[in-house]
Amino acid sequence: MEPKINLLLDALPELARRALASRLAPAELRQHQLLFEAGEVVTKLYFPIDAVVSLAMPLACGGKMEAVITGRDGVVGAAAALNGRVPSKRAIVQIGGQSLACDVEDFRAVVHEHTAVRSLIDSHQQALFAQARQAAACNVTHHLESRLARWLLRAAALHGSDDLELAEDRIAEMLGALCTSVTIVSRTLQQAGAIKYTRGRIKITDALALRDLACKCYAPVEPCYDAILYPKVIDLRTRDAKLGRLFGRSTPSLVSSLDVLVRAAIEHSEGEARAAFYIADDMGTKLHHVVGMPQSYARRVDGFAISPESLACGLAAATHLPVITPDVVQEPRWKPWLSLAREAGYRACWSFPIETPARKILGTFAMYYEEPREATPSDLDLAIALSRAAADIISRH
Repeated sequence: MEPKINLLLDALPELARRALASRLAPAELRQHQLLFEAGEVVTKLYFPIDAVVSLAMPLACGGKMEAVITGRDGVVGAAAALNGRVPSKRAIVQIGGQSLACDVEDFRAVVHEHTAVRSLIDSHQQALFAQARQAAACNVTHHLESRLARWLLRAAALHGSDDLELAEDRIAEMLGALCTSVTIVSRTLQQAGAIKYTRGRIKITDALALRDLACKCYAPVEPCYDAILYPKVIDLRTRDAKLGRLFGRSTPSLVSSLDVLVRAAIEHSEGEARAAFYIADDMGTKLHHVVGMPQSYARRVDGFAISPESLACGLAAATHLPVITPDVVQEPRWKPWLSLAREAGYRACWSFPIETPARKILGTFAMYYEEPREATPSDLDLAIALSRAAADIISRH
C-alpha cells in the first residue's frame, strides 16, 4: 500500500519542509467542496494527500470546463498566494479525501525564507500549464470515450486507488459533455472490461485495457513528472506500484521504463538533442547501451570502459561526477572518437553517473546536442533528477 504523502511537500529540502510543516494543519476535503471561486481572493492553500481537485474555467454560457486536475502531486492555490492575484479558475473537490492546509500569509513567510519552495512551486505551475494546454487540445480533437478513459486513469493515479467515488453529472461538466453521453460511454468502458460502473462510483478493473482505450494524450508520464518535479520522493515499492498502474498489471521492461525518461529529457531540452541511458556490467568495469541512440552507434560504444582515463560516460561512472563537454571538437580526449560523434551528429556531450545511495554505479545518463552547448543550472537539475529516477528503475531490474 502506498504511503499517504503529498509528493510536492516531500520533494522539498529538509529545512524548507520542516518550516512549512510547522504551518500546516490537516484538512478533510469533501466531495464537491468549493475551495475558491475564479476571481476570489485566496486565503488558504491546500496540499492534497488523496483528494483530487479540479481547476475549472467558467464559461460564458454559465457552465464550467475542467482545465486540469491535481492531487497528491501538487498544491491548490499556491500561484495566487505567491503573486497576490485572484485566480482565473475555480477549484472544486472531485474526489474527497485528506489534505494539508496553510494560510496564505504563513506560506509567503516560508517562501521568503526558503527559495527552494518557490522554485518547486514554479516547476509545478509549468507542469499544470502543460497539462492545461494538452487538455484543451484533447477536448476538441478526441472522442468522449477516449477522454473519459484518460480522465479516470489520471484521477486514479492522484487518488492512490482504483476505486473512485464520482458523480456522473460532475464528470460530464468537467469533460464538457452531456450527462447522458457520459452514462453511455461508461457502459461501453464497462462492457470492454476496463471498469465496473455503479451509480456514483467507478472502479477500474483493468488498467491496461483502460489505457488502450484512452486517447494518446494519456501516456505513462508520471515517472517523467517524478523525475522533473519530485526526484527524491518515492521509494522503490511505491514506484513499482505506480508503474504497475501506468503500464498495466505487470512491471514494464527496463527499456520501456527508461525510454519514458529519454522522452522527458528531450521534451524539456532546448535545441536539437538526443538522450541515452547506459547500464554498468556486474563487475562495474564496462557500460552497455540500453536505449536512446541508434543501433549502429550502440554497437560501436558497447562495452565502453569505466575508467579515470576514459571520457564522457566512462569517466562520469569512474569519478561519480558529471562530465560536461560543451564541444567535443575542442576536447583532446575526444580525438579518437570524433568520427563517431560526427556520424551521430552531435557536438556537445554531457554525461551523468547513475548510482545507488551507497554510491554503487548502476550506469550513466547522457545528453547529446547538435551544436556546442554549455550546461545551465536548470539543465543540470533536470539531468540529475532524471538520473535519480533512472537509479530507482534500474535497481528494480
